[in-house]
Amino acid sequence: KGIFGYNGAGKSAIITSVDFYNKIVCNPNYLVQNDTKDNLSKLVNYIRNEFYISALFEFDKGVVIKHTIKLVKGFTKI
Repeated sequence: KGIFGYNGAGKSAIITSVDFYNKIVCNPNYLVQNDTKDNLSKLVNYIRNEFYISALFEFDKGVVIKHTIKLVKGFTKI
């Protein structure tokens, strides 16, 4: 498989997003690492203090599953 496009078209952003999603889903300690916290703070929307990442999976022919992760900055446990 390949991703083709002009410079600045977002090819690297796609690869980075897939890698980020994979790490969040597969590594339960990923979000508490200091480097991850620094990178996440750059991705979180400054106004809403939220970050969404979604993935679509073809479950069966014609059936698609959407998995979304919502991260909220500054959320306090109740």
